[in-house]
Amino acid sequence: MTKKRGIIYLIIGVIFGIFDFYYQTYVQELGLSTLPLTVLCFGIWLVPLLKIAWYESKQSQSRRKTVVASILTWSSSIVSCYLFLAINLMFIGRESSIYLHISNHSSPYFWSNWISVFYNQVLIGIIEWLPFALVGGFVIGRFVYFLVTHLSKKTTNSDSMS
Repeated sequence: MTKKRGIIYLIIGVIFGIFDFYYQTYVQELGLSTLPLTVLCFGIWLVPLLKIAWYESKQSQSRRKTVVASILTWSSSIVSCYLFLAINLMFIGRESSIYLHISNHSSPYFWSNWISVFYNQVLIGIIEWLPFALVGGFVIGRFVYFLVTHLSKKTTNSDSMS
């Protein structure tokens, strides 16, 4: 993975994290049963990762670089999704923020409430989901690399037999 591709993967991860913030809200409002809801909520995370892992496998032909690209993409997505939540709470607020005084900067409780919300929703969310990004990025990166190298060997062998 070159530095340029690493930056591109990071940017894609950040953009996907912001997209996922809105996507999850939309999917939750659909009122689906558990299985379709789970597939839609978690399956979407495979979309950028599979493409990036496939591309990196082809370009670098390195299992390590494919795994790093996968972990970088998913980790930056999670961090950006939760940081976007923090920005959203600070500047836009939400219905319950009237009672929490989150978006009312002149309230005497603003900073104590903001620190509590940042810790309990943003920081805990990052800490909770980052291990999934690390392990999932590792597993999927290795799996996609295996598929790419296995398929290209199979294609090369069938071409040489022709």
